Amino acid sequence: MFSKLIYLALLAGIAFGCCYAAFLLQKHQDRLPLDYETFDKFYPAAIKKQAIWLGVAGLAELLGGLGFGLIVLLFAVAPWVAFKPGYVKFDPRKLEPKAKANNDKWLADLGPNWTERARSIQALFEQKSAIIKATEYQRWSDQVRDAAQADVNYYIFFDAIRHLAAMSFQERVALEFAEHMNSLANGPGGLLAPNPQYGRWRSSLVWGDGEGQLGPDGVEYKGLNEGNPIADYLARKGLTVPAVINQITIHAQQMHSDPRQPKEVREMCQSMLERFVSSAA
Repeated sequence: MFSKLIYLALLAGIAFGCCYAAFLLQKHQDRLPLDYETFDKFYPAAIKKQAIWLGVAGLAELLGGLGFGLIVLLFAVAPWVAFKPGYVKFDPRKLEPKAKANNDKWLADLGPNWTERARSIQALFEQKSAIIKATEYQRWSDQVRDAAQADVNYYIFFDAIRHLAAMSFQERVALEFAEHMNSLANGPGGLLAPNPQYGRWRSSLVWGDGEGQLGPDGVEYKGLNEGNPIADYLARKGLTVPAVINQITIHAQQMHSDPRQPKEVREMCQSMLERFVSSAA
């Protein structure tokens, strides 16, 4: 009986080691959600998830020997490699397509081509009663000079909504310009090459440095300030509202003075610039 207890303890040690190995693998692959990035948080959830198989492995070891227990243990260990601890609403690998799907739907609802979308955008901003939606996703790394240390990985996903009526006149002018440029570049049948910056301008202005609200898909992030991850991200990337308005003004001036740009784009930039002047007055 004493030898059985020793084998049972050995089996438990092997199971614990396998759990730790699975944790290291997922951490290396950057797959762990924020609440499970340390082993003391990972292993209770992992063991709970495979408690039945672990119990069966223990019984198999007691009744049939260590070899039987190890064989059954594989049925508990294997799922840990692909295990996502707890309830994870967002999977980082699915965030980018989710953001793209949300923004593609926004453009599709505005119209199938840039001319119809332009009319829809104009109508939205004339009414001032619409709710604008934007979904943002970015993932990047800060390279660490010390080769012994791993690079710092970041990502953020957030879904924002805002009432046009709650925005200042200058913000509405800037957002209307961003909507037109996003439609022209990132919508089907547009006149410009795809440009992700227009979508980021939209997200910044809709969020409004905290004046907007989170949409139904919420926020998910890694590596950013837990107290206000969206503000941290926007500050790091130069996407605060004042910075975006300044970028939009410069961009509109450049596009308007560039004879290579389509006539419709230059006319739209001129119109926006005239309104920028009046909004800043």
